[in-house]
Amino acid sequence: VRSRRQRQMCIRDSVKAFESKAQLMMFSATMPPQILKLIKNSFDNPLVVKIEKKTLSNEDIEQKYFVVKEKHFKEGLSRLIDHASEMYAIVFCRTKIETKTVGDDLKNRGHLVEVLNGDMGQLERDHAMNSFRKGKVNILVCTDVAARGIDVNNITHVFNYGLTRDLESYVHRIGRTGRAGMKGKAYTIVGPNQAFAIKKIEKHINKEIEYSKLPSIEDIKAKVVACEIKGAKDILKAILSKGDDFKTEASFELFANEFSDLDKEDLMKMFFVWKFNKKMRRYNNLSDIEDKPSKEGTGISARSVRRRKNERSKPQNSRSSSRGSKNGKRSRF
Repeated sequence: VRSRRQRQMCIRDSVKAFESKAQLMMFSATMPPQILKLIKNSFDNPLVVKIEKKTLSNEDIEQKYFVVKEKHFKEGLSRLIDHASEMYAIVFCRTKIETKTVGDDLKNRGHLVEVLNGDMGQLERDHAMNSFRKGKVNILVCTDVAARGIDVNNITHVFNYGLTRDLESYVHRIGRTGRAGMKGKAYTIVGPNQAFAIKKIEKHINKEIEYSKLPSIEDIKAKVVACEIKGAKDILKAILSKGDDFKTEASFELFANEFSDLDKEDLMKMFFVWKFNKKMRRYNNLSDIEDKPSKEGTGISARSVRRRKNERSKPQNSRSSSRGSKNGKRSRF
């Protein structure tokens, strides 16, 4: 994976290799200052052809952002994934360390995930990409650099795990979904102190990014149960279609004998708790993970503003009594 400077040097060397009278054409999805400088220094009287668009982003992409307490970013991402009816997604992280921690967290929650970052060797990269392209996993967690050159169709979701490093990166990231007339979703998770920067992205792409709340706990629980029911029905269909030919392990007898005296309701309750209790308890214990955007440019979250207001409204004599002496030492009385 080459750095930006290395790629620019490679392009300059390629241009110099042509004869001076050659007709050269350069195609670029965006025109950042580095590209414009390269054109100015490498071309003689270039003709620039632009395709005018009202917005830089695809109209088929639903763009939303969610304000989550930073320590709960992983939980927020997991809830959005759990709530989706279908998922073939790329999760973009800012650092290589983030890709690993986010990827490991999603795997521990039972999701099928591959990780792609610059520390991986070529064989590891090829394995990860092949697994994602062939649908063996449905979530790819990667950095911007590692994702360059990836061309995968039918991406349903792009998740930004925090703000992008620059405005162009946002455009490139979300452009991986909503292709060929298909609908796509681009969801960005930000902390309360970062939310005001969304306005800069909106100005750059000339489109509003909707501020949205995470799905409710009850909605997520219903989605999780519905997804497992679908999987259970597929298993039941296979059992019924094969009838007596359906084979189980010999140890099934031990399992069946242990619970043969249970009635239907008790059996259903037992299996529900067995299958869902751990995930349901996590949702209940972490119900409040969202926050409100901070005041623009202040870096102060809504929670902090409320706390400061409450402190100012307290009576003067209820505050700390450690200011008893003029010399700055704490008074005994």
